[in-house]
Amino acid sequence: MAATAWTPGAWPPVRSNSSWTALSSPRAPVAVVQTHRHRPNNSEWELNMKRKITLFIAAAALSGAALVAAAFGDTSSASPLHASNGALVALRSTALGNVLVDARGRTLYLFEKDRHGRSACFGACAAYWPPLLSTAKPRPGRGVHAALLGVTKRTNGKRQVTYAGHPLYTFIADTKAGQTNGEGLTNFGGVWDAIAASGRAVEPTASNSGGTGGGY
Repeated sequence: MAATAWTPGAWPPVRSNSSWTALSSPRAPVAVVQTHRHRPNNSEWELNMKRKITLFIAAAALSGAALVAAAFGDTSSASPLHASNGALVALRSTALGNVLVDARGRTLYLFEKDRHGRSACFGACAAYWPPLLSTAKPRPGRGVHAALLGVTKRTNGKRQVTYAGHPLYTFIADTKAGQTNGEGLTNFGGVWDAIAASGRAVEPTASNSGGTGGGY
């Protein structure tokens, strides 16, 4: 299928007929510390200083954790799959037709660089294309074939949902349910495609290039 070229060094990749704009990388929350022009007495000043130091340490810890997560992902181990509370994979009507979505209605994509059911998207790639994870057996919504659902283990031990052997991802530029802004993008060395219920990449017509859709 036709892919949209991406200029190295530019993020996010820009599609000339796309409706979404460039986004900044996610940043960790910053604690705001209020300072005083004078200190009434030593005890109050010491208390204020302790509070400021505590806020500073907390902000630094949050910032460091966010950077590590964006670069390397969560390193916690996966637990055995259970029979309930698995990630939901549903079908939704969009400008591309009916495509797979997660429980929040966000379009799910396959990455053409993935091979043999294994993800090739880690680090910065996974920050922009978050994998659909599940600690339990994935659940099919209406129109989704349960036999095509599965899981694959990522390098950090977590389990990523697969469909027809394709690891599934969302896209951070899809901020509303039913959006398909990631369709056809070439990014991180491969093309990204929305997925039909058959498990194949959606082939949009010339008039379809992203947008929002209806319900499940």
